[in-house]
Amino acid sequence: DPTLVCVVQDPRDIVAVERTREFRGRYHVLQGAISPIHGIGPEQLRIGELVRRITDEGITEVILATNPDIEGDATAMYLAE
Repeated sequence: DPTLVCVVQDPRDIVAVERTREFRGRYHVLQGAISPIHGIGPEQLRIGELVRRITDEGITEVILATNPDIEGDATAMYLAE
């Protein structure tokens, strides 16, 4: 489904989702997560590219599949806003 995108932190996260054999959309890899302790803010991630894809490709649904840790949760909350 070209209107569905699953947002993951790293390329290896795609493998985990693909193992379910349930997801039928596209992926967007952020290349990390927001982590102030490590000096990684939103501007270091591929968030701008995600926003452009949503507009340019007619994305109607975004699934946030960040890691279930503090950085992943912070990244998901930032994206949701």
